[in-house]
Amino acid sequence: MDINQAWKNTCKVLLGDEIGDVDRYSSYLERYVEPVVLKKSSLSGKNVYFSTDEFRSEAKYISHDELDAYLGRTANFRLEINQMKDLDSIVQAISEVAYFCGDAVLGNSKDVLESNRIFNSVGVYRSQEIYDSKYVAFSSVARYSEYLFGSSGIGETKFGIKNYSTYQNTRCLECDVIYNSSDCYFGANIMHCTDCFFCFNLRNRNHAIGNVSLSKEKYFALKESLIEQVRTELEHKKDLPGIVGLLSKVGMKRMTASDALHGKAAARKPTAPGRELDSAFADTTKLLIGKEMSPLIDYREWLYSHVSPLIFSSSPLSKRTVFAEPMKYNRFEGAEKVLIKLDEALELSESGKISDKELEKLNSTNAPEVLEKIVYISTEAEEGRNVNVMDSAAYGWAINALECWWPVKTKNAAYCGWSRQSENTFGCSLIFSSKFCLKCFNSLNLNRCFEVSNSSDCSGCYFCHNCENVHDSMFCFNIKNKRYAIGNVEVGQEQYLKIKKLVLNEIATALQAKKRFGLSIYDL
Repeated sequence: MDINQAWKNTCKVLLGDEIGDVDRYSSYLERYVEPVVLKKSSLSGKNVYFSTDEFRSEAKYISHDELDAYLGRTANFRLEINQMKDLDSIVQAISEVAYFCGDAVLGNSKDVLESNRIFNSVGVYRSQEIYDSKYVAFSSVARYSEYLFGSSGIGETKFGIKNYSTYQNTRCLECDVIYNSSDCYFGANIMHCTDCFFCFNLRNRNHAIGNVSLSKEKYFALKESLIEQVRTELEHKKDLPGIVGLLSKVGMKRMTASDALHGKAAARKPTAPGRELDSAFADTTKLLIGKEMSPLIDYREWLYSHVSPLIFSSSPLSKRTVFAEPMKYNRFEGAEKVLIKLDEALELSESGKISDKELEKLNSTNAPEVLEKIVYISTEAEEGRNVNVMDSAAYGWAINALECWWPVKTKNAAYCGWSRQSENTFGCSLIFSSKFCLKCFNSLNLNRCFEVSNSSDCSGCYFCHNCENVHDSMFCFNIKNKRYAIGNVEVGQEQYLKIKKLVLNEIATALQAKKRFGLSIYDL
């Protein structure tokens, strides 16, 4: 089956019928999803797709299928160890091998087009960071999912169109922050629910529209009519306002002249990390850099570089601070008027619903007006037992986390985006099954790594990109199975430790004096 047929099958499941080829809906599906980034190969000039655009303008690029050509081109590269006196000289020396690799299709994957960082997946198109999934298009950051289109931040979901921040769902369309649910449409902050349409902040409910519980017969009659309206509009316009458009329209309607006059609220003072995280950060920096750095909050700005920072808003109900992940809430107007605290959302789930009269006149066009009084969302979704999680959004089974979005089964994390099954991670994003990592990105199974991106099964690495099974190495690109390597060249333990000491002294000195270090993996 190709991705177009998978799209048509998904439309049959969710909308009752096919609505045409998937590419006709690309603008609709890509909106509010982290897009793949197009670059040109420095070797061939062909298109190469990446998951980020953090690189310097003069960076060099290759496609994953050009790795053999790259390795042949750099095979004769030699290092002059004695000429390496400081970081500047090292960076200059390794510039010949510093190419960033896109179009990465890894593991047991096939039928992948215009995508990057696809692991053990089948039938993927115009997507990035997709793991163990099949039939995925115009999506980003998904694991263990099938038949997924225009979605972001997805785990263990089947048959989904335009969903965000979801986990263990089946047959859902236009939903945001929805867990362990099925057959839901145009909903937000829904958990353990089945057959819900235009619902918000519900828990353990079935057969509801506008938060009103209905008999099965009445629910399915109204659902059939609403789906026909949605399908007709989408097929005709190739677009829908969707759940984000609904949130935005209601939020903008709530904006007052005073809001427009005063603009956004003043910057919020960050929360102090506390003893546990300060200690974990000191231990991590001592292990990686050789010097304890403390307190953690002094390094907040530096750690946030190359990580999309958590969003801080003010609840329109209580003025208390609300925390939201940045994937879409920084992309539409009115968000600050619909984002509320978790306890406020749970209270609304019990008391907030539309009237019978409003239910009878509800349709896909007038939904923002009819539903206005219940259109709120909490992005502070919480699953499992969590301990000492502060100022974070959508977390589960986390211990000691600060200013993180999606910390899951993670201990000791700060200023991170999606740190999963990891420990002692600071300033990282999309870091899985890793320990003692500073400023690492889009990687898994790392241990004791600093400024590493797009890599797996590595330990003791610094400033490395697209490496696999590489250990105790620095400034390496696009290689496997190396130890004591600098710039892809194995130099032996003695020479390696000599250069490592020089590099770490320079990093430690800068961090102690300036609370930041100017060089990152994306700068090389």
